[in-house]
Amino acid sequence: MKIIPDFISSRLPTYTPPEGRMRVVRDWFILIVVSILIIAGEVVWGIFFFQDNIVIHAPVHMTVISAAEIDTSAMQHVQDTFSKRASLQSSYESNAEPVVDPSK
Repeated sequence: MKIIPDFISSRLPTYTPPEGRMRVVRDWFILIVVSILIIAGEVVWGIFFFQDNIVIHAPVHMTVISAAEIDTSAMQHVQDTFSKRASLQSSYESNAEPVVDPSK
């Protein structure tokens, strides 16, 4: 079974090199050179975009935060949670508080 019917394939152009043989090495060389040029263009465009928009138009301003401005309440809450968990674990390990096993 043909993939392309005859009435369509007869209308499609076919490429025949003028010298009668195909030059595969030349074609691959052209393909690779064009691909490298496109990739190099993308890299140059990315560097230009980064320089123009990030470095020049939007410089990064560093802010210094003093130790008095840092809120430590969340850190204290985490430390309290871990200390409660450690005390509960020690009570389970010393059998001071019985563990109820629902599977029994």
